[in-house]
Amino acid sequence: MTQDTLTFIGTATVLLEINGKRILTDPVFFHGAEKVHMGWGLFSKRKIKPALSIADLPPLDLILVSHTHNDHWDKTAQKNLDKSIPVITTTRDVSKIKSQGFSDIRGLEVGSSIDIFGITIEALPAQHGPLLMTPFTGKVIGFGLTYDDKRLWISGDTIGIKSLKQALHRFAPQVGIMYFGAVRYIARLTFNGKDAVSVVNPLESLKKGYAVHYDDWTHFKTSQEDIEADFQAMDREFDLIFPPRGEKISLW
Repeated sequence: MTQDTLTFIGTATVLLEINGKRILTDPVFFHGAEKVHMGWGLFSKRKIKPALSIADLPPLDLILVSHTHNDHWDKTAQKNLDKSIPVITTTRDVSKIKSQGFSDIRGLEVGSSIDIFGITIEALPAQHGPLLMTPFTGKVIGFGLTYDDKRLWISGDTIGIKSLKQALHRFAPQVGIMYFGAVRYIARLTFNGKDAVSVVNPLESLKKGYAVHYDDWTHFKTSQEDIEADFQAMDREFDLIFPPRGEKISLW
């Protein structure tokens, strides 16, 4: 049986090779020096170039897009990825991605799911900051991937809301890919270490987590050292991994 693997490319862009299929999350391949508009008057510069280019990727089977801010779905990806690859995203972003030339887009609302390639993909709660910020940040989803007896959580940009904790208790993931950054715009919009710990610590099923989306851009306000310090305060064993960029590693 083929080993399931993870390759961290940068930001929240991860190449998963699972169940014999290749899945790319939140594709961002911009690596220029100019500032990029992230929405609502927020601009940012990329500090760390992506470890791989689109040309370096193997043929893809599926793309997951948690939302379409420019640090999760950028113009380079929109222009250069194969537009016949199926894309799963929020229902709100289906028409936007379709207008960019992609032909097979599936929209999910929180709690809904789709079966594809022998994998069940469920939209899990994610909230990009306090509820009052939703008109500015838009809708976001996380993903729960289930196949065989394996359950993987991909957080999307979120804070530690009650609905997420409840959904994860039900979903019971064994491994998580968690988006950090402590991004602020009026209020905090993504996990910092302490917020992520509040979600992870009670979740006994979750034994391992991969930290991404924490230091690539100037609007990210977390560091590996700060996140590690917060997770060291957990009252149970948990394997927090900062995956090396561009290196294929075992997922489970």
